[in-house]
Order: sequence, then C-alpha cells, then structure tokens
Amino acid sequence: MKRKVLSCRTAAFLSCVVLALLMAAALSCAPARGLSANAAPAGGNGLLEIILIDVGQGDSALIKSPDGKFLLIDSGEQRASRAVLEAIKDSGASRIDYIVSTHPHSDHIGGFSGILGKIEIGEVFDLGKPHTTSTYISYLELVKSCGARFCLARAGASFRLGSSVKVSFLWPKDDMPYDMNDSSCVLHIEYMQFDALFTGDIGSGPEGLLTDSGMVPDVELLKVAHHGSRRSSSASFLEAASPGLAVIQVGAGNDYGYPHPQAIERITATDAELFRTDKDGSVIVTSDGTSWWARSEKGRAASGRTKENRAVAPVPTEVYVGSVNSAVFHLQGCDSVKDILKANLVTYPDREDAIRKGKRPCKVCNP
Repeated sequence: MKRKVLSCRTAAFLSCVVLALLMAAALSCAPARGLSANAAPAGGNGLLEIILIDVGQGDSALIKSPDGKFLLIDSGEQRASRAVLEAIKDSGASRIDYIVSTHPHSDHIGGFSGILGKIEIGEVFDLGKPHTTSTYISYLELVKSCGARFCLARAGASFRLGSSVKVSFLWPKDDMPYDMNDSSCVLHIEYMQFDALFTGDIGSGPEGLLTDSGMVPDVELLKVAHHGSRRSSSASFLEAASPGLAVIQVGAGNDYGYPHPQAIERITATDAELFRTDKDGSVIVTSDGTSWWARSEKGRAASGRTKENRAVAPVPTEVYVGSVNSAVFHLQGCDSVKDILKANLVTYPDREDAIRKGKRPCKVCNP
C-alpha cells in the first residue's frame, strides 16, 4: 500500500537515520552461533508453533520455539496492532526475541507503531533500504527508542530461535531490486524435519532467481507471497517448494482483487492444503518436527507428516487439544475449546498421546 512521499529534506533525514542504525548494528549484531536444524529442543513442550495472524489486508506471523522464544514477522497495518498484541499476549510472551520487517510497506510494518515500546524487543532485522514515507520514519524512530538492536537482513544471515529452531535469510542479496516488494525478506525456518518458508511480497522475478539457484527448500508450510497476487507464486517456484500447507494472508473484499484466481489455481495444483485468513481467520500451525497440524480460527483443520516421514502411517485428521490447567482433552472443534486461553492450549499428536499424559476424553465431543 502506498503512502505520500515526503520532501527531499525529510528523505535525506531518513537516509541518515537508516545509516546511523546500520552503523550501530555493525557493532551490536553478533553472527548466529552454530546450530543443527535436527537438534532436539531443550525444555518446553517439544512443539513449534506458528500463528499466521488475521490482520486484514496485510501480513503478520508469530513464531514460538519449543523452548519459548519468539519471532514476530511483520505487523500488518497500524489498525492491526491490537490483533497482533492480542496474539502475543495469548501466546504467553513477555519478550519478542526477534522482529523481521520483510519490507517497509505499511501493510507489513504499520502495526509496529502499537507494538514497539509495549513489550521488550531483542533484535530487529530490516532491509535498511530507504523508503520515504512517514510510516517508515516513525517505525525507525520507534526501533531506535525502544532499545532494540538493528540488524541488516541479507541472504546468508541467520539466527537461532531458542535451542532447536534455525531461521535463515534466503533473500535479498546486497544488490537489491529497485522494486520494494521484490526486495522483501525471504525466510527459511527449520525445526528438525519441519520446514517453513515466508516470502514477503516477492514476485516471479526473485522467485525465479531463487529457484534457478537451487535455494528454494522443500517445505511443509508456505506463507504465500504478496497476498496471492497474479505475479507471485509461479508454477516453478511452487514445484520447488512443494508445500504440504499454503496460507494466504489477505483481507476480505480488498481493493486489489487478491488472491488472484490464477495464483489460487497454481497453488491448488500442488495438492497443498490451502488456508486463507479472509475466510479462515488466523491459522495456527504446530509441529513436533516430524508431523504438523493446522487449525484455523473458523474451525478448519489439516495435518500431515514431514517429507522424510510420509511413508509412515498418515497423521490422524482429527486435532486433539486440551488446556494445561485441565485433565480433559477435546476435539479441536469442541465448543469447550473456545474457552481455553491460547497461552494454555496444548495440541496432542494423537488420542493415545493425550491419554498417556493423564488426560481423559471430553464427554461432550467424545474424542
């Protein structure tokens, strides 16, 4: 979404701010320490949780590692900050360890105005590409004032989220495209044998370069690029990623006609389970590193195994959940589940796992 371009004097000021932040980042951002994507989690419940938040027309996702570390990718428009803060609160986070701003358009960074300063932030990864809008300038000022470390997002950079999750930047390179959308950060998230790919708003150009260079990982979860625009989600890129689950973050009745029918056709041709936040609401994806489960705010559910484990018996389509404060477990669609706080919600791989952990079945939904 476009905003009014500021004066040359203000634009020059913005450039100075960005350069100052980047110079500080050179001293404060240490390189990621070694991490095996197959490392077992230290503590926690053994589950990676990814919440693709319904922010209307925009992107935002909250990732919680098995040992309770948090990454926030984008924040939607300014009006979406309440929804993002609610997701953060429900997840039990008291600190966001990392923020990634995929690119400086307002439908990706606008919500930070209501988030930065409200919760402790560790590091912020940003393109460092000047963008002369008041939204971006305000965002930079907030990053600086909240005391977070500013880091340059480039292909080859990586960090670890807790002890067992690796986050790597696949794009952009130093010679970024002129187009801001095509400069978006592309992130590869690895937890044991589970892989997820977040693609910002890139189009077919960067998709082609990543595909041709063999940089596109085989993934379980794909956050669909650019809200399902026609010029994104090319057939070759989708074939390389081969997602089991694809999620489009898009607003109902938006002015852009997203998602485009051609993009939907290309995605469904991959046999991926397709969720849309305009129809399904927020989507929560959990993984134990060998299987994954997805459930939506509107009650849809899907599940699958990681590609290394697809020869094993299929994952049950039922999603079993419970509360850390209750001895009862339920089917995901049970009315009682609505009363469980997200911070207390537990997902069980199967019925037997819930029973092994001392839970008894709900007498209403009979899981």
